[in-house]
Amino acid sequence: MSDKEQVVDSTLRTTSTDGIPAESLTAADTAGQRPKRSGKDITNLLIRTIAPVLLAIVAGGLILLAMGKDPLFFYGNIINYGIMGRGWQQSLVMMTPLLLLAAGLIVVFRGKLWNLGYDAQYLLAAVLVIGFAPTLNAVLPWWLTLIVLTLLGIVVGAAWTIVPAILKARFETNEIITTLMMSFIGVGIANLLVRGPFQDPDVVVPQTQSIPLDSMLPYIPGTRIHVGLIVAVVVVLILHWV
Repeated sequence: MSDKEQVVDSTLRTTSTDGIPAESLTAADTAGQRPKRSGKDITNLLIRTIAPVLLAIVAGGLILLAMGKDPLFFYGNIINYGIMGRGWQQSLVMMTPLLLLAAGLIVVFRGKLWNLGYDAQYLLAAVLVIGFAPTLNAVLPWWLTLIVLTLLGIVVGAAWTIVPAILKARFETNEIITTLMMSFIGVGIANLLVRGPFQDPDVVVPQTQSIPLDSMLPYIPGTRIHVGLIVAVVVVLILHWV
């Protein structure tokens, strides 16, 4: 065994895949179980979670002040219309696709890659799904339409990353640049589809056709929140524990 191979072998024996010395691993760690978080770890986690939100609120307030607007009035409206009354339900509905987007980005970041084209993936998939929804809904059962449209959205979103993936694998092209460029293209195509073949002919404002309420995702009983939120939360929990 060469000197280089001995160094590599010694490193593998003394260091775990997470960079933790092997001698410091407990039996639970070596069995594949996650070590328990200490109080300090939980505090650091809370800081990393809450601090960015607070900084974003402060930064937004400073921008509003620079524009001559009252940040307290602005954030007050967010609380009144986005949280109070039934506003929180609408906020959760609007949060659902963003939660799924975040879950997908978690997978990307775990692979030590970047993806700045998620907005195009989402918009392009959404436009194609709602564009074909009225036609499919007229000829297929509700449950089959839902399955087909779900698969369509997944395929479209995944397919939009093929070009950046090939460029990354073959030519080591920076995926930040390629996904960002694909984002502009995808958003443009989505706009063309909304203003073109998928535009509702009964309205002047560019928009797609609406589908009947009974063909949409069912609501959680007693709320105006559809079951898509439950799906999104389950996906996030699975990604957290897997």
